[in-house]
Amino acid sequence: GGDPVTATSLSGAPISTEYISIDGGPLQADSDDVDSGGVTGTIPSSLLTSSEYNSSTDLVNPGTTIAVYADKAGTEELYSYTVSAANDPFVVSGSTMDSGVEPFLLGPISMESTPAGTGTTIFGGQ
Repeated sequence: GGDPVTATSLSGAPISTEYISIDGGPLQADSDDVDSGGVTGTIPSSLLTSSEYNSSTDLVNPGTTIAVYADKAGTEELYSYTVSAANDPFVVSGSTMDSGVEPFLLGPISMESTPAGTGTTIFGGQ
C-alpha cells in the first residue's frame, strides 16, 4: 500500500480519482470512494472484462488481483490485493468504486477536511 513512512496524499476525501489495474492490465482512471462501511466494496463493471467476474453473482472472481495507484503512470501504488471469498467486491453498473474495508486493513489511511470543500485522503504515513 501507500509508503508507510512518507505517505501519499490525494485530493478529495473520501472520493478521489485513482488508477485501477486488474490482473496487471492497463491502468484505468476511476473515482474511488475510500470507505470502510462498504465492507467488501464495489467495483464498476466497466473496469472488468466478462471473464473477471461472475455475472450470476455479480462478484469479482476469486484470484483476481486489484491494484490501485495514485498516478496514471502506475508508479505510486496505494494498495493491492488478491480477491478471495472474504474480500470479494460486488460488481456494479455505476462509475464509482467503493474501496470497502480492504485498504484500511492493509495500512494506515487518514482523511482531512482541508482544503475546504474537497478534503484530502492520505495513504500510509505514521
